[in-house]
Amino acid sequence: MCNIAAYAGNRAAAPILLEMLRRQQDFDGGVCTGITTIYEGRLYSRKIVGDVDALIKHTDALYLPGTVGIAHTRPGGNPETYAFAHTFVTQDETIAGFTNGTAPLSEYHVSVQNATDMLEAAGYKFRGEAFAPMETKFPVLKNGSHISCVETRTNLVHYYYNQGMSMTEAMSKMACQCYTDSVFGAVNVATPDRFYILRTTRPAQTLKTDDGIYVASTRFAFPDGIRGEVGQLPVMYPCEITKDTINIVKEHKMTDCEEVSELTEYTLEEGYRRICDKLRGKGNEPLHFDDLELAVGSEMRDLFPGDHTLIQHARLVYDVLWRLREEGKLKTERRWFKNEKFRTFMWI
Repeated sequence: MCNIAAYAGNRAAAPILLEMLRRQQDFDGGVCTGITTIYEGRLYSRKIVGDVDALIKHTDALYLPGTVGIAHTRPGGNPETYAFAHTFVTQDETIAGFTNGTAPLSEYHVSVQNATDMLEAAGYKFRGEAFAPMETKFPVLKNGSHISCVETRTNLVHYYYNQGMSMTEAMSKMACQCYTDSVFGAVNVATPDRFYILRTTRPAQTLKTDDGIYVASTRFAFPDGIRGEVGQLPVMYPCEITKDTINIVKEHKMTDCEEVSELTEYTLEEGYRRICDKLRGKGNEPLHFDDLELAVGSEMRDLFPGDHTLIQHARLVYDVLWRLREEGKLKTERRWFKNEKFRTFMWI
């Protein structure tokens, strides 16, 4: 799965964001990487096909100005092109967005295509056109090119925001209209002191410190030794985050779609036990994050309330791995994986 990072604080955002991505990309990511910061009324964005080191080597991403920003790294898959790397910036360069998620619902492909058609009819232009054949369903423009569904989602937020909605209301409306397994994040030049996050299922861990607020897919991303209050953003509620506050905007909860439940204590404890069983005795055949996420998503569906299609399996895996590390049980090894990238392999 993809991994995310966001920061609002007193320090330069770019080095913090890139280091958070670096600490996550060996779990999953490192094939396409991107970042956006805000400074003096404009967005600064860089992205590349490659990992954090490639982004730093080939661009000035490390030196982008501003103390607020978002960043994203994605794993392999089709398409591995610059056009599909996050973050996505609207044509007028006022809003940038990213998503960590998948598209498991056939209805999602229809809704995203409908949204793309609506935006194109309204005059929207898209930056990430790709004409190569696609193995997965992506929105198709009138000229026959494909774009990332996340570029549609980002522009849909822009559309509703410019219809008079707030960012949190626009994000909630977009997420219900294009309902899927995800976490969406954005920045807007009109609100330069904050970023926005909306979880449907994917994790968004928080760290509140004296120098600002950090958000990432997992606590493994946060700097070693830094003191602060750790939390997890709620599902279904858009949040606006400044250097001092996490504002959960309850009046803009996602209501026009099926609700996703928070993880229960039973899910966390039973998930811990079952994931431990997967990892135990695997010193000669360690697993990586995708192995565990797939196992939870397919073999452990009974852990999650009801029969909802969208489940919080990624958060469960990260929470269990962090607990095992704190208990001193988790063993890891960085290995070259499938001739494309490094991965963290794990066992207990």
